[in-house]
Amino acid sequence: GVGRPASAAGDDLSPLFDDPTQTLKHAAYHQFPACRMRLRAAGRGADFRLINQTRKMCNQLLPRQFDFMGYSMRTARWRYTLWLPWDQERLEPLWRAEERDCAQELYDHAGDDASDMDRYENVNLAAERPDVTIGLRAQLEGFFSIRREPPRSQIRPPP
Repeated sequence: GVGRPASAAGDDLSPLFDDPTQTLKHAAYHQFPACRMRLRAAGRGADFRLINQTRKMCNQLLPRQFDFMGYSMRTARWRYTLWLPWDQERLEPLWRAEERDCAQELYDHAGDDASDMDRYENVNLAAERPDVTIGLRAQLEGFFSIRREPPRSQIRPPP
């Protein structure tokens, strides 16, 4: 076969040609912002009930205007999303934020045949299933932390 050019990014999916039933990845990951949802009055934090209604508000905003960043993963059984406060100066999530300043979503997709997503995304199980959220959060943090680039201020040109 033809070798992969050094400049090409991504994973080799060619084994699927020989066996389309095999699993090459155990999770899919996604990142998306939420905007204009901080409640400034009376020192209250974010109203997480608004989080899925505010994502589209980010379309015309700069990253310095984001309030939260959602990090999501989908496994064969679960969709897990972690909402973290966004550091508007450093342009990065606050991975070690207080739990009260974060939100989690967990949806069970057991039996999902991809014909009706809404059927599986109505009941957030995060509070009921810490046994699942702890493991998925660790996996999610591991995925995004090893792919994070250093802040621009730490990038030095070669001597």
